[in-house]
Amino acid sequence: MKKMVDEFIRENLTMTHDFIKMPAKEVYERYLKYCKTKKIEPLGARKFYNNMEHCGISKGRGSGNALSFKGVYLRKCPY
Repeated sequence: MKKMVDEFIRENLTMTHDFIKMPAKEVYERYLKYCKTKKIEPLGARKFYNNMEHCGISKGRGSGNALSFKGVYLRKCPY
């Protein structure tokens, strides 16, 4: 599963400065598109978020106290 999340990260995210925060919900929605395109069963949101942390992308709180990922932003959607 971690390998699948690693591949998602390589194809869809760009690493940037830690002060940049990307809403976790937006990243997860892109992940669902990725899984649909690749015809693979997606992880649930909580497992996906945990796998993202295991891949070195830290979670935090963004505006409105919503969950976010630090230091990444979404690339233009390839799907």
